[in-house]
Amino acid sequence: MSDPQVTLFSDSKYRGSQSTLSIGRYATGFGISNDALSSIKIPDGLKVTLCEHGNFEGRRCTLIRDTPHLKGVNDTTSSIIVERLTTPTVAAPDWMQYCRRWGPRITYKSSDVKGSIKSSLGGIPYADKAVDWIYGAIPEEAKEENGPTGPWMKGAWTNDE
Repeated sequence: MSDPQVTLFSDSKYRGSQSTLSIGRYATGFGISNDALSSIKIPDGLKVTLCEHGNFEGRRCTLIRDTPHLKGVNDTTSSIIVERLTTPTVAAPDWMQYCRRWGPRITYKSSDVKGSIKSSLGGIPYADKAVDWIYGAIPEEAKEENGPTGPWMKGAWTNDE
């Protein structure tokens, strides 16, 4: 079995020119143009340190997983260190994948909500009728709160957080 290799790409989302690197230190030149790295695939068990300047100088960014967009360090890498990951990666706990709502459920008393609406309206004429109309216009799901869904179910994760 061959040693794992990282794959470098000149464009985001693993497109453009590509180059593969084994474990090692690459002070200059790593198969794609200088300051052109935009995405990287990293197999499990490897760690990649991107350096802003040649000979491992300047700002550094360490990655341990595939990264389709190198935000903040896009097109700025001039040297790279590829090494084995000595610290174990942390596995996400099962609860993060929980799809249903969990936690407390809060149902608001209609008298409390109507009281808040009435106090907001001040002393306008026919406030009671206005309060009933406003309260009736509030969707039922807004009159209670359920616990959150698991974090990965929110649809806002793009694997580059």
